[in-house]
Amino acid sequence: MTLAVLHYHFRPGGVRRVIENGLPALVAEGCVSRVVMAAGEAPDAEWRRKLEATLHPCGVEWLIEPSLGYWSEQSLPASAVRTAVRAALQRITTGDSVLWAHNLSVGRNMILAQEVAATAGPVWLHHHDWWWDGRWERWPEMEGQGIGSLSDAMAATLSEGGGGGVRHFCINADDARRLREWTGGAFHFLPNSVSPEPVTLVDAEAAREFLRRVTGRESWWLYPCRGLRRKNIAEALLVQRCLAPDAVTVTTGGASSAAEREYFATLTSVAERHGWPLRAGVCADGSSPPVSHLLAAADAVVVTSLREGFGLPYGEAAGRLLAARIPSGLDETLQATGFTFRNGWKELRVPPGAFDSGAETARTAAGRLRLLEFLPAELHQVAAHWPAEGLESPDFGALSLTAQLEVLSQPVTELRRDFLARNPALRVPLSPQPPASKMMSPQEWARALFNAARQPAATVKMDRIEQFLAPALDHWQRHPLLWGSPPPLP
Repeated sequence: MTLAVLHYHFRPGGVRRVIENGLPALVAEGCVSRVVMAAGEAPDAEWRRKLEATLHPCGVEWLIEPSLGYWSEQSLPASAVRTAVRAALQRITTGDSVLWAHNLSVGRNMILAQEVAATAGPVWLHHHDWWWDGRWERWPEMEGQGIGSLSDAMAATLSEGGGGGVRHFCINADDARRLREWTGGAFHFLPNSVSPEPVTLVDAEAAREFLRRVTGRESWWLYPCRGLRRKNIAEALLVQRCLAPDAVTVTTGGASSAAEREYFATLTSVAERHGWPLRAGVCADGSSPPVSHLLAAADAVVVTSLREGFGLPYGEAAGRLLAARIPSGLDETLQATGFTFRNGWKELRVPPGAFDSGAETARTAAGRLRLLEFLPAELHQVAAHWPAEGLESPDFGALSLTAQLEVLSQPVTELRRDFLARNPALRVPLSPQPPASKMMSPQEWARALFNAARQPAATVKMDRIEQFLAPALDHWQRHPLLWGSPPPLP
């Protein structure tokens, strides 16, 4: 059996971690004799070498074709991209191959999603994220690829009308259940597996020395993430300053794409100018210790994402001190994996006067009007009923980056006093996070995937798309950080 692994790229991040964690188990469980790694750009040489060594003696081939990457990074017209995508897929889906395609559901290349949907033969669609969850700014991008309606987008994402060889796997149980109910299709819940990497005392001390060198501090709160707006990095900094003022917040990845660069640059430049304890992107240049070593070296782990299927850092923080926002839509996943947050919050209330509420009201009102300009026409009526948000004591995650930075500009003693008084969840001393009691090992995970893949497929058909999307649209409009409107430097 040949297993073709398809993703836009193999940059550091959650999807790459799922692949490197699960692929060896799939190779062993499925008697895979050949692996083809296909992406829009080549990975770094060290990661490639380690992956090949992990899979040995299974042969590994690489297909690097730019047309498989993000649409925002394409230089050719849509027709030429489609031709190149089709040719690449023909090369990796021949004979006894199974195509394991990752995160086409995030909508970064809808031509690729359409062509995969039209592919004959076994296809495993592994859904990590969705374009309808806080990514509406990409709609004009989709239209530029020939997506003319929500029906077109949904058909490409869910392989509507595809053959019986398509299987859907969701990392979030709520997503899998809702999609089963709305489409009649078979969507399997496949939670991320966690494979703890042993870290020696020598490795941990080397990581601590690295962190001392790049931060000038002796205490570190680690957020394993790339510089994505939805990661809400300013909140991680806020929580660290309130709970551990002598520490520094450290993130691992840099800006993940061109769409995130202005957000990442604004956040980091303002933090540097004000002397805030933030050191972002320590792994971006490839010279850092592995993330597992940094986790062992850190005093605590902090995770503040506004939206997650169920990210790996939660599971990888087992045994560590973890401070975490609990994103909406995780209830079923947490129950299924046996995960209990020791130190978590749904929201963090902001004191009055911590930011310019008048300016924020004007910003969000203007932003909502701008959003209507690029939402698909089918959603204009739904969006017209958006309620106005009150700003008397809003959740920090419901603020724009500009307002978040204004909050962080408050004197740290006042910041700590006000936030600890308003948010009791932050007053509890952190305790080690227990492991998720039902989370699968990579071997169990691989068996679950193969068992699901053997089950009969069901035809997928999405009706009442506007009603299905309304909850996600409502969540998105409540979080200006997700809108992609770069703020001015305060």
